[in-house]
Amino acid sequence: MKLTPWFPGTEVPSRRGVYERAMHEMTFYSYWDGKQWWPGEVSPKAALEKYWMYSSIGVPRWVSQLWSWRGLLK
Repeated sequence: MKLTPWFPGTEVPSRRGVYERAMHEMTFYSYWDGKQWWPGEVSPKAALEKYWMYSSIGVPRWVSQLWSWRGLLK
């Protein structure tokens, strides 16, 4: 899988989708909905499924908005 460079958490992606995030020494995948980050998971597919589940039942986001991130390239 090809990835973009890392961006600081103070910048936000221009497109909705799943991104890799970094928290200290750990990485995970999280969905960006254009306004906020959603809770993360161990794979891009699981992060997207978690977003669909949580957003459909109204679970508020609780993940830090300031962790660094990078995009997944095709």
